[in-house]
Parts: sequence; C-alpha cells; structure tokens
Amino acid sequence: MRAGLFQEQRLHLSLTKELAQAIELLQYSTLELRSFLHEQSLENPFLEIKDHKFVRTPKQSRNGETRNWIENIGKSSETLASYLKVQLHAFPLSAKRRQILHYLIASLDEDGYLRMEMKETAALLSLSEEELEEAIQFLQSLEPAGVGARSLQECLLIQLQRLPVRHELAERVIA
Repeated sequence: MRAGLFQEQRLHLSLTKELAQAIELLQYSTLELRSFLHEQSLENPFLEIKDHKFVRTPKQSRNGETRNWIENIGKSSETLASYLKVQLHAFPLSAKRRQILHYLIASLDEDGYLRMEMKETAALLSLSEEELEEAIQFLQSLEPAGVGARSLQECLLIQLQRLPVRHELAERVIA
C-alpha cells in the first residue's frame, strides 16, 4: 500500500422529496394540476388559490394582417437614436457638445448614415468645420460600428478599423 494524497471526484445524485414532487407536478396536465391544487387548498387552510383568467389575443390585427409571434422574437423597440443617446451618458460631455451630438443623432437616416453638407451644418450650428468633424468622429466612435458614416466606403473603413487585427489589403480595396 502506497502512502500519499489522492484526489477523487464523484458525482452523486440524490432524489429529495421536493425534487420528486417537482417531477410529479411537471407531468400533470393543466386540468390535473388545477385538481391537485384544489385538493391541496382544501387540506391546507393557509393556501389560497386565485383564479387567473387568460385573455387570448386575436389572431389578426385591426388592419387584417395575421400576427405571428415568432416573427417578433428578438425585435427590439429601442431605436438607433435612443441607443446612441444612452451611450452618450457614459461620457463627460459639455452641454454644447452634447447638444451638437443630439443634433447629429437626429440627423441620421434610417441606415445610420449622416447625409448632410458640412458647410451648411457647421454654419447652422455656429461651428467651424473642424469642430463639426470632431463631433462626427466622436459619433462614429459609438456602437454600432459605422454609425455616423457619410458613405458606404467610410462605414466599411470604420468597421475595419474597429477589428482587433488590421487588414491593410481590405482597407486599400475599400479606399
């Protein structure tokens, strides 16, 4: 017999009373479960069962379109603008800078592009073109990558620059 330290790993499964009851309850149909709960409430005066009535939603919306709940899975009610504004709260920005960024966010089209003339926008906001460009670059640093780009080319370049590994060939192809 050898003396020494040995490590042993074991897996032990024990069926507790609570686990057995949970397994039994999971096998009940809705009617059987209601009956079981009713019996339990008669035996135990401290149990109170509230009858919940479930309202089924109509299969068609008001305009006659059939609703498919599966299509709505994963859809978010959050807009791009609200998502960007939430990100702004993480940065200590001056009131003026925050106002400029809110204007730029409101100016994004449905694809997240900025389609505006630099000179006109700078004049409208009483900024130099350099200050406006700095604000746009800050907007472009937010998520999702490519937001605030002024063209598809710029959008793709922003996305490439965010990758952990630099892809010079891809950058040259896009540029």
